[in-house]
Amino acid sequence: MKPLIKILCLFILVALFMPLRSYSQKVKTAKGIATVKIEAHLTKLETRNKAMQLAIINAIENEFGTYVEQEADITIVDGKTSFSLIGSTKVKGEWIETIKENYTETSREIRENGETKVEVYITCEIKGKVREILPKASLEYELLNCPQLECRTRTFLVNEQLYLYFRSPVDGYLSVFVDESTIIRRILPYSFMPDIYQNGIEIKADKEYLFFSPKHNSFSNSVVDEMILYTIKNEERITLVLAFSEKPFKKPILNEIEKVGDLILPKSLSANKFTEWLIDNRSTENSFQDLNINFQIINPN
Repeated sequence: MKPLIKILCLFILVALFMPLRSYSQKVKTAKGIATVKIEAHLTKLETRNKAMQLAIINAIENEFGTYVEQEADITIVDGKTSFSLIGSTKVKGEWIETIKENYTETSREIRENGETKVEVYITCEIKGKVREILPKASLEYELLNCPQLECRTRTFLVNEQLYLYFRSPVDGYLSVFVDESTIIRRILPYSFMPDIYQNGIEIKADKEYLFFSPKHNSFSNSVVDEMILYTIKNEERITLVLAFSEKPFKKPILNEIEKVGDLILPKSLSANKFTEWLIDNRSTENSFQDLNINFQIINPN
């Protein structure tokens, strides 16, 4: 019996080892580079972020090639797509983790209308882990400034409310965050939902959801948070991050709710911790996807 036990144990170890090895072969290291000019309407930080995004696209394209609209393997099948959307660019792979990034700033003089002007450029060189894309749910989502689809917008005025329309072709779980650069705030699940929702909202396939609207509450046992947008700046650009997976996922560790006068600020975590959480989920669950929606708040006063 002893030799049989040893052989059986060895077989189990091999069976466990092979999938892990197969999975690791799908992840590759890629490098990319991009240069972006600092425009009048962009801050230096926004230009850096744009250069980083384009460098990631360049790295993925270097490893897996470019997206071609007519390719048969990039079509939507059973509600799933075989491409990633970075900004407005479709690519054949997904970015798992940044290993190294470096930024350099250069300038050059140009002659325009008889005057000498200086243009400033930011170059991002990036290295990271990439993986060829597997089919993922093709999600529908819109930002609204009123609780109707006709109110879709990416520009809000101070004190306007934000609503999120969402629909998925498959069952899954959703969590929504606001990226405030150094701080990330989780705005969905709502602040005072029961514990069963704390890791993410359960989404039913093909059902239309309108979040942050009390009149369209899909969860009768929960109080809806209403999102009122505000900034002291003339203009502020914000990123909404949608985290969706067909399988349940664990939420990151969050700081407690903050109260400022009559207002409540949602639970939060640092940008670094949030990035680590995204990397963990991207690496362990193929159906997990995080989608960025950029919008701006304008203060006319």
